[in-house]
Amino acid sequence: MATIGDVFLKLIFVIAEIHASAVFVDRLFGIPLDRKPLYDPSKNFKCLDGSASISFDWVNDDYCDCQDGSDEPGTAACPNGFFHCVNLAAESKNIHSSWVNDGICDCCDGSDEWLGRVKCPNICEEIGRKMREELEKQQAIQREGNAIRNRLVKEAEQMKTEKKSKLEAALAEREAIQASYDQARNKNEEASKAENEARDAELQAWNEARKLKKEEERKAKASVAFKTLDVNQDGKITTDEMQLRKEFDVDEDGVVTVEEANMFLGNETEVEVDHFISHIWDAIEHTYKPEVEEESHDEEKPAAPVEESVAEMDAKLDYRDAEADDLDAKFKKRNINKRIRKFDFLPQEDLPDDENISYSNETQQLIDLAQVARSEFYEIERKVSQLDSDIRDIEDLLNQDFGPEDAFLPLNKQCFEIKDAEYTYKLCLFKDVYQISLNGDHRVHLGNWGRWLEKTGGKLKQIYENGMSCWNGPTRSATVIIQCGIENSLLSSSEPSICEYVLTFQSPAACDILPESLNPEHEL
Repeated sequence: MATIGDVFLKLIFVIAEIHASAVFVDRLFGIPLDRKPLYDPSKNFKCLDGSASISFDWVNDDYCDCQDGSDEPGTAACPNGFFHCVNLAAESKNIHSSWVNDGICDCCDGSDEWLGRVKCPNICEEIGRKMREELEKQQAIQREGNAIRNRLVKEAEQMKTEKKSKLEAALAEREAIQASYDQARNKNEEASKAENEARDAELQAWNEARKLKKEEERKAKASVAFKTLDVNQDGKITTDEMQLRKEFDVDEDGVVTVEEANMFLGNETEVEVDHFISHIWDAIEHTYKPEVEEESHDEEKPAAPVEESVAEMDAKLDYRDAEADDLDAKFKKRNINKRIRKFDFLPQEDLPDDENISYSNETQQLIDLAQVARSEFYEIERKVSQLDSDIRDIEDLLNQDFGPEDAFLPLNKQCFEIKDAEYTYKLCLFKDVYQISLNGDHRVHLGNWGRWLEKTGGKLKQIYENGMSCWNGPTRSATVIIQCGIENSLLSSSEPSICEYVLTFQSPAACDILPESLNPEHEL
């Protein structure tokens, strides 16, 4: 008869068997479909990183034997392992091994919580249904966008063909016009040289004649002034005679001092006519007055001066000399030099223009011929310049990268805008990007066309760089992410980093790859 101890021991064994069966894990559990051939129960398992080879019984035994964790795809034993959610009817995915049996449902089929600590409903069918609806929607956009893209590609091919034809025609015309251009240029240079030589010769003669006339007029005016200032007509102008002229009263105290008089005589006490004309006149011309203004309280002309004897004149000059000796210190030379007006140069005369000079018939004929040659040369030069500009523009366009199959060529330089709470962002493809305040009074240049960052595998990304410098920061730049869409439009704008902007743009030109169908596992 069994004792109580035997019954208790048997009960423990039963419980242990039940528990063992509850935690049993399929050795192929948590393995992606494409890796299942690597897990062959009939062979030892080789760690996927090649670090070790173990018995297949050690796979999914809740003990980490491989350094890469590949022996425990269905448990949380390896910190660097991954568990594969099959998620039939939805989208399969890999989750971190630490999420297995952590009490949270991570796989829509609940397979990650196989211990049963929590009950995870299988919601893959509902998720798959929504996923398929979204996928069908995206496929419809891709199909329609791809059809538009095919038309854009054909349009780009036609545009390039037309541009190549125009380039060939422009190059041929440029080559043909070169001889005429060289001939017109040489003719213009020769005619201009002859014109300038003849014109310069006549201008020089005209200027010399004018200069001579001006000099004669100056000397005549100076001679008249000398005779007026030479009171006693002895052929000299002296300090005494200069003191008789009140226009030389620099400090305007009513007396022309010896110092003041000598100042206008070039610090000489007397000068003769030749020295006066060559050295003195230019300096005093603007101070000298042909007739001394007499103070008068009426408008009657002053009476003619009464002739004085030489003795009377000498007495008057002696009186002025004595008075000058008594001048106060404030009339010393330094004060006079401060107030005296300086006329140490004459105004430069402007050179004559064609309206002020009459050329000879021979020179005028050369001028007319040069004008005709210039007109002919300028006209052909304008044509050559336009041809060169057209050739550069076409070559630049043909060498430009407009993405796969040149699908973006028809959108070249087209502009698109999007607004946020503060700004309007304006993108002109393959040209530039601007940030514009909503009232339009402030424009910030974010960058010029730079290059493609990505353009393969359905990923399209451009960079526009060298924009306006940020205060105490880098130059602005804008990254444009392009995605498939039926219409060409900007979808969003942001500034994730200081002075680095990101714009999202949609275009059918980006619909070059149709979306993939569901993972083959979903069809099982």
